[in-house]
Amino acid sequence: AKDQYGPWNNLRPFSVDVKTGNVTFAHFVGINDSLTVNKYIRVDKNISVGEDLWVDRNATVAGTLTVGNSTHASDGNIMGSRWGNKWLWDAVIE
Repeated sequence: AKDQYGPWNNLRPFSVDVKTGNVTFAHFVGINDSLTVNKYIRVDKNISVGEDLWVDRNATVAGTLTVGNSTHASDGNIMGSRWGNKWLWDAVIE
């Protein structure tokens, strides 16, 4: 109160670049309700969804997509227990 700059230390919970308007959070950020992002989200490491993930339009996976115990390859082939733990193409050929 009554100090326009306030106290500070080496723990920077967030910073604002006044030239670009970019905001950086250097620590955990909790959101207890909805978050709306109008352009895009980039995650450089891991992302975890606790319950449901809804994609309204398109989803692109650059590598391998794993759903449960099945693997969906980039060429459209699927490996899973339904096909005897083989690739679907191999099961069809047999």
